[in-house]
Amino acid sequence: MTDEELLTELDTMVRAATRADGGAITAIALAFGLTLHTEAREELGPRFEQDAADVLQEFFLGLAEGDRYVMPRIRGAAIPWMKRTVREIARRFVAEQEPPEAA
Repeated sequence: MTDEELLTELDTMVRAATRADGGAITAIALAFGLTLHTEAREELGPRFEQDAADVLQEFFLGLAEGDRYVMPRIRGAAIPWMKRTVREIARRFVAEQEPPEAA
């Protein structure tokens, strides 16, 4: 396969995962779990990095729901989209853990 064909296949697999395709979700977890865990840890920072697995669980549960996420129809967007989505979940997690600042 060419690089372009691989990107197209990956985009197809991630789109299938957003529609609750269990095989695609499993493939993503196996192939990109470590990468996505690293993204979550970096976004959570040292104070919450131990919660990275919870962030990933939220991501994969969202995929399993089949209607929570929509990957953009941009060629080659699968990996950047997954990383961005995991980072957004991590940011929300941190925001929920930290008390609001006094005004």
